[in-house]
Amino acid sequence: MSLKQRPSHHYYLFGCGLALLVILLGLGGLAALTLHRDRQAVQYPGAEHIFSRGVYHALPRHLLWVSRYHTADSVWTAYDWYARELSLMPLSLTNDGCVYLQGYKRWHYVTRSTNVTLCETPNGSRITVTRLTSVW
Repeated sequence: MSLKQRPSHHYYLFGCGLALLVILLGLGGLAALTLHRDRQAVQYPGAEHIFSRGVYHALPRHLLWVSRYHTADSVWTAYDWYARELSLMPLSLTNDGCVYLQGYKRWHYVTRSTNVTLCETPNGSRITVTRLTSVW
């Protein structure tokens, strides 16, 4: 009578590890795509992108990023767009021609604060968007 060899469990462990790796890569790709779409959502149409800077040292709990744009449109045209598209409310108006807008949203354990500064320049408007996403 011969003994039958039992299948090795190494193949099962390898398969589970490979499935976990695929899931983690998929989640990472989804997070990167979400971040990219989130940044595109706050860019004023037709505005020239000047710079973006993310502050990731507070991950995984906080994600802060700042983007600056320039547009030939007036501050009030950009103001109307940001108020309508991002549901932002005016925070203050200064004597130097800047308008500050702010908005706050909460989804279960995630909060997002969006601040927009619109300033008149000789050839249009300078837009600075600051967005803080926090997980509680």
